[in-house]
Amino acid sequence: MGSVSAIVVLHEEGAPEARQLMALCPEHLALLRAIRWVALDEVVGTSRVLRCEACTLLDPGPPTMPPTPAASGSDVGRPVAS
Repeated sequence: MGSVSAIVVLHEEGAPEARQLMALCPEHLALLRAIRWVALDEVVGTSRVLRCEACTLLDPGPPTMPPTPAASGSDVGRPVAS
């Protein structure tokens, strides 16, 4: 299993009323703390299940949708038998 992600509440300094809940790995949480235009309001908890949202943007992993059938396949367009 992967590393532990921190579940945090944060906001941009220019919009303190617009808070966002995010899961972040320790590396991205440290980076976030160094940025001046983002404020960390609260660490809500930790998770071994949720993946860091910043890591997901950089490496989305395998696609979540199954591949589409080939256009030349004979079953394309036919209704599925029950």
